[in-house]
Amino acid sequence: MSFQWVAPAERRKKLHLAASQQIRELKGEIDAAITASADSLIDLQNAQGFWCGELLADTTLESDYVLLQLWLHPAENGTWHPKSRARIDKACKQILKCQLPDGGWNIYPRGPAEVNATARAYTALKIAGHNIEAAYMGPRPRPRALARWTPSLQ
Repeated sequence: MSFQWVAPAERRKKLHLAASQQIRELKGEIDAAITASADSLIDLQNAQGFWCGELLADTTLESDYVLLQLWLHPAENGTWHPKSRARIDKACKQILKCQLPDGGWNIYPRGPAEVNATARAYTALKIAGHNIEAAYMGPRPRPRALARWTPSLQ
């Protein structure tokens, strides 16, 4: 048994003609939107040719920084004393600041928890020495946040 999900040739032709007509009708509005967008970007451009703005990112950057520090400054005799400890602590504070109420971490502002960002944030905090029994490390990030992506574990 097979299904054909593509519209028949005559229907495709009608859809193409309708779309072409819409584009012709909206061409003025499309051109105006493109021009306004380009003008807006040019207005934001520095006289030297670059743009400057606030970098918004998820906590995976901070999480990766902690992991990088572990690789650059490996533990010795079972203890980890990296030279960049103050920066690691600052990264961990930012990670905790962005933790969602369900214990996870998202990848865009006001987004839901995402498994990769959650696993990386949790791992970074654990590597940095945060107590896994702490309220922010305990049952919320582990089972609750991860269970939404692994329903069979519930």
